Amino acid sequence: SRYEFTVLIFCFVAFTLIMIVLGIVVAIARYVSETAVIRMVDEYESTDTKMTVREGFRIGWSRTSWRLFLINLIVSLPAILLVLVLLSVGIGIFFAITNGNLTFTAFSTIALIGIVFLVVFAVVILTIFLNLLRHFVWRACALEGLGVQESFRRGWELVRENWKSVGLMWLVMIGLGIVWAVASIILVIITIPLVFVSAGIAAIPILLLSGLFSIFLSNTLAWVLAILFILPLFLTMAFFPLLVLGGWQAVFTSSVWTLTYREIKAIPNGKVEVQELPAAS
Repeated sequence: SRYEFTVLIFCFVAFTLIMIVLGIVVAIARYVSETAVIRMVDEYESTDTKMTVREGFRIGWSRTSWRLFLINLIVSLPAILLVLVLLSVGIGIFFAITNGNLTFTAFSTIALIGIVFLVVFAVVILTIFLNLLRHFVWRACALEGLGVQESFRRGWELVRENWKSVGLMWLVMIGLGIVWAVASIILVIITIPLVFVSAGIAAIPILLLSGLFSIFLSNTLAWVLAILFILPLFLTMAFFPLLVLGGWQAVFTSSVWTLTYREIKAIPNGKVEVQELPAAS
């Protein structure tokens, strides 16, 4: 009925708003945490001082966190633009074929597939490089207090002048990433019983919400909405160990790149400058 449709739309809008708010909170926490970890590692290496979590978040809550977000957005632009362009072209081709305004021969089809493949390949390579560059741009911003444009310039200078050291560390991190992926698969297999336990726990709020929604909707729609609202909670409980391991891996990766940044800054062009010592008497 029209009443049920209105209630359904209202529930979907409420769910979307809740997810947007949670997404914003998670994004803020991510960039504040990233800033805090970078500065805490740098502080420990500089003064051998271990900062508390509260102190870390205090130094992380700054304008730098916003700059890290902007840097990450710029790095992600090629992939975002590629998705939008491919989506727009695909929709345009679909409607053109539907209306009979466009036909494809075998050659034109192969040529189109080839062009799309080359464009996707080029954007993937560019995105990989920008993600590598981002490690140094972020640290130039967080540790040297630079703006977004200056951070990109500084990060590019360090990567260009020390590309061998950067490339070697990148390969090492790829290897560690493979180990992390294997460990994640093993952890998922081990925690399969936790999924069933979480499902049993999540069944209680699902029953409560479905009972509440059934006042306004049919039983089928009430169950669908209840599962939709509880699904994020269920996924969080079911894969909590994986989330914890992922957090440790993120902190470790950030710390490694911070130490790499410090070492590269301390050794210009990747070479140790040996000064001549005075002759012993």
